[in-house]
Amino acid sequence: DGEPDAEALFADFIPLQRECIAEFSHVIPGVAEVVEKLRSEGILIGSTTGYTRAMMEPLLPQAAREGFAPDCLVTPDDVGAGRPAPWMIFENLKRLGVYPPGDCVKVGDTESDILEGRNAGMRTIGVCESSNEAVLRGADGARALLLAAGADRVIGTVAELWEELA
Repeated sequence: DGEPDAEALFADFIPLQRECIAEFSHVIPGVAEVVEKLRSEGILIGSTTGYTRAMMEPLLPQAAREGFAPDCLVTPDDVGAGRPAPWMIFENLKRLGVYPPGDCVKVGDTESDILEGRNAGMRTIGVCESSNEAVLRGADGARALLLAAGADRVIGTVAELWEELA
């Protein structure tokens, strides 16, 4: 069983990632504008991530300066499991006082984002051009992967989200 080895590697990796995470992480173009429009309509924004809470600490102030400050952020260590389990979404909904999940939308650019939203009973919108898959497979490959994961819709960029939700 290699799990203890994997956990030890991960424990060693976290401090290294914290040192460089802010330098290489930036808000995706178009997010700040869409967030501003959503907030103007009274829409709350919950966020989930694969990063730990410790990894997110240096990113939150930077993301806020770049125009993204979610109303709630839940990490896997807050709930004991990451995607595709729906627990981070459910915790967001609980903290925000929002229900039912079917009236909410999960937006993401990974297969696990879409699966998380589906498992929570939400409508899902995939964003294909900002995904790592787009780098590996191109936008069409990323679109196909998000649709195969069960996305209700796939858009090219987050800038298209406002029109998709309006």
